[in-house]
Amino acid sequence: MSMLLYPFAWRYWSKNTIYTPLASIVLLSCFLRKGKPFFCTAANPKITMAGLANDSKYEVYKHIPSKYIPTTVFVPKESTWEEVKNLFETHRLAFPIFAKPDIGEGGLGVKKIANWEGLQEYYQLHHIDIILQNCIPYSMEFGVMVHDANGKLEISSLTERAHFQLIGDGTSSILALIKANKTYRFRAKKILSALGEDGQRVLNKGEVFKPISLGNWSYGATFIDRREWINDELTAIFQKMNDEIGMVHVGRYDILTPSFEAMLLGEFQIVEINGIKSELIHVFDPKYNYFSAYAQILKHWYLMYKIAKRNVKAGAKPVPYRIAAEHMLCHFRSRKLEIPTRKN
Repeated sequence: MSMLLYPFAWRYWSKNTIYTPLASIVLLSCFLRKGKPFFCTAANPKITMAGLANDSKYEVYKHIPSKYIPTTVFVPKESTWEEVKNLFETHRLAFPIFAKPDIGEGGLGVKKIANWEGLQEYYQLHHIDIILQNCIPYSMEFGVMVHDANGKLEISSLTERAHFQLIGDGTSSILALIKANKTYRFRAKKILSALGEDGQRVLNKGEVFKPISLGNWSYGATFIDRREWINDELTAIFQKMNDEIGMVHVGRYDILTPSFEAMLLGEFQIVEINGIKSELIHVFDPKYNYFSAYAQILKHWYLMYKIAKRNVKAGAKPVPYRIAAEHMLCHFRSRKLEIPTRKN
């Protein structure tokens, strides 16, 4: 039976099902109030489309001080294999590394690569601009939503992103364990796709199986609301960092850290910064129902509108409709079409 028939399973619906009604309300509201459906793109004027769509990750990385990110290398799609190897060695990357498309979302095309053979295979399969990064040596991941709607930076959401994990019982296959888990079963297809196997392998009793190093919902991550951990100390750390970067009025920092206590000491690195398309991911914690989650998302989007309104008053301009429509078209095409491969 369809998941749509189960309101308690709303968090497992497709992103289009969850967000299209809400996005329609925001676009219509902006059009009726300001005559500009993409008015909210003024919220982060230094980021393409304010981070709504078709924005380059590397353009944002270039503004982040090196102390906050792992070694990061941009590889243009026209690069030869020899040029890729030279970039790798010049920037002193070291396996394992992460590779990902420069433009993309939802974990699409992100892969942990262990050796030269894996990197060459990724290069051949992805005829697009890509980013290579050293792995961040921390295991705890957080999504930290910030905004300055009230004149100073505030943290409105703090979410722990627990990565996909199974524990074997000695008799059940990986697929059976996934389907038996109420947190994973609705995402089985995407999880198995990320694993690169059919799920028939049986795990030994007590064996911990944690193969996906992505804190992405579609790939099995569990989101845990940690807003009770937000304090003045944490806010001050993100205020300082956000001021140094100088691009984000509203957005989500995805970071890795050894622990929350270490994060309070400034020991963390940024995985990515997402702009106005950032999801308020703490609402995917099971304690939130459909209605309370939507209420918080709408409140967040109102803050985004408030920031855009203030920025426009200060001289920022929303992206014109025609240009925004072109960006959105590229965005939707990139989600639906397969990533082009290289010709031999």
